[in-house]
Amino acid sequence: MTGSPLVRRLRPGLDPNGGFWAMLRYPHDWAGATGQGATWDPARGGLALAPLARPELAADWLPLAPVAGPDGYLYRADPETGQVLRKRPCDGGFGPVPGLGGAGASSGRFRAPAGVAFDARGRLYVADAGNGRVQIIDPKQGAVIAVLDEGLRLPTLAAIAPDGSVFVADAGTGMIHVFSRRFRSCGALVLDTLDPMTNTPWTTEPPPRPLALTIFADGTLAIFDPLRPMLWHMTRDGAPLPALGWFDEAGLPAGWSPTPRRNGAEAELILGPIDGGIYDLAWHRIEIDADTPPGTAIEVQTFAANEADTRLRAWAPERPIPMPRAVADGRGKALDRLVLSDQALWSLWRLGRMVRDLPVIASLAGSGPVDADTLTLPRAAAARLRAGDTLRLTTPAGAEAMATVAAVAAANWTVAATGAAALFAAPPSLALIERDGVALPYGPSELPFLFPAAPALWPSRTDGKPGELALPPELAAILGPADVIEARDGDASARIELVEPLDDDIAVTLTAPVAGDFSTATVTLEAAPGRLILRGALPTDGPLPRGATISVISDDGATIMAAAWADAATGTLFLWEPLDGAAMAANWTNAIFPEPVASDRGRYLWLRVRMTGRGLPPPGRVGPPTVATATPVIRSLRITAPRYSLLDWLPPLFAQRDAQAEPPGGSFLERFLSLFEDQFTEAEAAFESISRLMNPRAADADWLAFVAGWLDLAFDPSWPMERRRRLVIEGASLQAGRGTPAALRRYLEIYTGNAVGIVEDFRNRPPEPIQLGARGALGVAPLGGVTLNRALAHRFSVSVTLPSRADRRTELSAVRKIIDDMKPAHTAYALKTGGAGAQRIGMGSTVGAIVIPGPGRTRPCTCDPDAPPGDRPQPGNLAEGGFRLGGRLGGGSVTEFRPQGDAHVQMA
Repeated sequence: MTGSPLVRRLRPGLDPNGGFWAMLRYPHDWAGATGQGATWDPARGGLALAPLARPELAADWLPLAPVAGPDGYLYRADPETGQVLRKRPCDGGFGPVPGLGGAGASSGRFRAPAGVAFDARGRLYVADAGNGRVQIIDPKQGAVIAVLDEGLRLPTLAAIAPDGSVFVADAGTGMIHVFSRRFRSCGALVLDTLDPMTNTPWTTEPPPRPLALTIFADGTLAIFDPLRPMLWHMTRDGAPLPALGWFDEAGLPAGWSPTPRRNGAEAELILGPIDGGIYDLAWHRIEIDADTPPGTAIEVQTFAANEADTRLRAWAPERPIPMPRAVADGRGKALDRLVLSDQALWSLWRLGRMVRDLPVIASLAGSGPVDADTLTLPRAAAARLRAGDTLRLTTPAGAEAMATVAAVAAANWTVAATGAAALFAAPPSLALIERDGVALPYGPSELPFLFPAAPALWPSRTDGKPGELALPPELAAILGPADVIEARDGDASARIELVEPLDDDIAVTLTAPVAGDFSTATVTLEAAPGRLILRGALPTDGPLPRGATISVISDDGATIMAAAWADAATGTLFLWEPLDGAAMAANWTNAIFPEPVASDRGRYLWLRVRMTGRGLPPPGRVGPPTVATATPVIRSLRITAPRYSLLDWLPPLFAQRDAQAEPPGGSFLERFLSLFEDQFTEAEAAFESISRLMNPRAADADWLAFVAGWLDLAFDPSWPMERRRRLVIEGASLQAGRGTPAALRRYLEIYTGNAVGIVEDFRNRPPEPIQLGARGALGVAPLGGVTLNRALAHRFSVSVTLPSRADRRTELSAVRKIIDDMKPAHTAYALKTGGAGAQRIGMGSTVGAIVIPGPGRTRPCTCDPDAPPGDRPQPGNLAEGGFRLGGRLGGGSVTEFRPQGDAHVQMA
């Protein structure tokens, strides 16, 4: 259908109705786009605002979050005192671990300890950063088992693989050091990863500074480096993988301190040309599957032409409306909008022939020149002048004098500047990016039509706080309050936002003194090189599409000139170059815009996407946001053509229309028939939405329940939407593990949001009695046999912390239904939610059977609301949501510490 490499990459095709479509869904689809500010986020599965590095964290950030140990304590390091601290979940504060800690270099002492971690055997790994080593400690005995120091310089955190291998992040060497399960050095891994959008390796600059790492279930490594905008991602052998987005606070690995994600405030991408293969193709609709958190927005504009190298770029619509539009979006549908033609050129063309104007820009009353070469004009009048303009001064008596402007003084403004002072002093280029606080309709506008070389700018401050700036007269001619200009040098940029003018009058210098008394006179602008002064106001204001032209006419002929900017109030049209040819600045008489063509029709289509995040302006500063705390995410974008219309089915007499001269929607009959098209195409729209509705991350509540039914999953009203989505996503793996403790535990964790303890009763069987000379030891095993008053086989206990989102009985009912659905049919269970039902030491139960659930990290300890007065509150407030006491009274049991999802649960 087409030979365009870009279209082949976008996987275009034909739908059953013969409509052309192109889809952007994967990283390589966006790789050919030009622009900046956006990247592929693997965690979110879509295009998002580019994450920002946090270099300010490089010197001070350490992985100091508490980590739950197998003994039920929370452990963390204190770099200032050189101690390892611990506390029970409901203790008021942390205290030192007996027998450990204190500043020093000997075994068991630390200098600036950083992250702590546990392995499956319950051994504690402390990154002793100041001493360049990792100490491995038995927390029960308070004794050092081993020391890892080969090759280490500034270790910050260790991560232990399931096979016992130890990986250590070292900020000093910038590498990941590997040790075997027997604590022998296995060398170091050089950090390496791939850009998720282009699949190219990251650069070696800045030098890596790994501060934390974690090991995923698939064995790959994720490394936090504050000098990089994303996480390093690689295999345990060092092979690079696509970079990952930073973890959300709720999903942080064990020991990682919370680090809020930051993104750029905005992004703009241009994709094209997309070859539709048919001339005058009527591109008509864009559908977007996207997340738009509050405060974020997506804008989409298009331009179509029959030539791939066309100079005109008239984005449509001229003033894009941020998506989504709540009024236009139907329930359960993707964000969509019609492609509309650009209206700016149409409105200028409809003016017809425009006549030259010689405006009176000022009336001087006693302030005009008297045999002088300077005059003072109001700021608005001076803004209309540039060097080389010709003025006529006329007195009330009729005396006249011609004068040429030599220079216009700079206008002082209050501004907010952010960026490097050196870039302001010598900017390679200047661009206007916002006008009156709103992004420009055709994207950032370069300003070479104002001056051949960008002038130096000297703001009094460059920290984003209000300061002063002498604004060059060329910029003062088009800029106003809330306008934002940007100095650019490659990827580097610096911004200035105009706040308010400080001068009421501006001095204008002439090339020669004016002979005579013109203190009271009118000032008329006779000639303005590089500009057309037209009679009457213009219907559009600001930059014109790149490639827009105007025919300038004189008595000697006409000249086609490129138009750059329209000032609606003064009727001034700025040209990219001064007039040259048959029409000159002194003799042109009128001008006319050529007849435009519809900008949504053409073989080739260009797409402009602008994403805006929820801005975070620095405290106490003014100026546009440069950092965002939330970003929109585009998962897929689909472009379709041609537009289906019932008009095509009418007799030719009624179906005639001029596709080039008539803008979209210009035919009344076509608009009238569109009322019925919506009904006739509803079934087709529903069919096309199936792919989105089948996606658990994007489906609405009804479709999510429908998809869940395929997996034999059911929800009750106590299930929040985000938990339902997670359950459907993991539903297949849960069904595969049905009847196992791991699957049941994960199912309950998804519902409650907290760690869950499951103990099979057979694990609580007492040890064999002592037999002299054969087994047992005094004080460890019972002297005689133990008789149990209950069966142990085929029974288990479940301990959960209810999420407290709904009525307690409703939540208990939901938990019991999950257990009944997931457990083997022949087994029995006991459900414990804390309070009176929980076992306590000294009341006939073994320590190894007590499971103490805990709520989320930020929730305090709570009592069971159903417990009778006098019962003690159940411990909670764990870093990972829960823990379990290990061991048995009078027995020598072996415990296993198993990671389950994002929580760690100890099984007896």
